[in-house]
Amino acid sequence: MVEAWLKFATVDLAAADALLELHRDDIDPWVMAFHAQQAAEKAAKALLLSLEIEFPRTHDLATLLSRLPTELVDRMTPGVAGLTVFSVGVRYPTASWDPLAVDDQVDHTEAVAAVDVARRFLAQVLGLIASARDSAS
Repeated sequence: MVEAWLKFATVDLAAADALLELHRDDIDPWVMAFHAQQAAEKAAKALLLSLEIEFPRTHDLATLLSRLPTELVDRMTPGVAGLTVFSVGVRYPTASWDPLAVDDQVDHTEAVAAVDVARRFLAQVLGLIASARDSAS
């Protein structure tokens, strides 16, 4: 199951990267930031599973990271918990939703930063999982 979560995380990061490279005006930056958040969330869940730590069904990265041992939490990629603001909430309109304000929620610079944080976090998680596997063998 760990590998499945990592695969999904990798696919989300690849989607964010592909959308950033397109840099099209008809693709809102929040879409890239959403995929960055999804990549980080799935990477966090893979890490938790690899450590045999249960986690709730949530998109909140701070909640997921809080389940890790303290020595790991202190070493996590800075800003990863902050990606939660780009989770599923940005994808669905609500009664108070203003379609003109969606573009204002995330600009291109913020989307690039979110993708960078997700990329560094996924690399960190891959390294931690590989290291744990190496020491177990």
